Amino acid sequence: PAAVAGAPVERKSEFAGLSRVSRKLFGKSTKDVGKLVVDGETISWYQSEDPEDNFSLYLKNIKEIFNTCILRPGENLCLEFGIVTYTGDEYRFRDPGWKNGEHKLVTEATTYFRQAFPNLFFTQRAESKL
Repeated sequence: PAAVAGAPVERKSEFAGLSRVSRKLFGKSTKDVGKLVVDGETISWYQSEDPEDNFSLYLKNIKEIFNTCILRPGENLCLEFGIVTYTGDEYRFRDPGWKNGEHKLVTEATTYFRQAFPNLFFTQRAESKL
């Protein structure tokens, strides 16, 4: 949702179609498609393929939100959205078509989190190639 400058963003949103991936960004499959859900102070992941991998986090336990991006002249191509907790757990998500440069869901999630949670620490991690 678009936000008006200075207006609070509702803390209720859903990002369906993301894929959860393991620690290594490149070369891993994106078979675990599900949805990332924001509901107030809780962020949850739901997938049907392997429901044992579903999880929920409280906002207060999030240390960092990050994007992993490919270095490009002018503007980096951000293909991954990630969450790091204070206990060191890391959760990574990307568009299923990331190998073709698709990043719409990653961009939408990043934009939403920046607007809804401006006090969180946001970073961008760079990679030089796919």
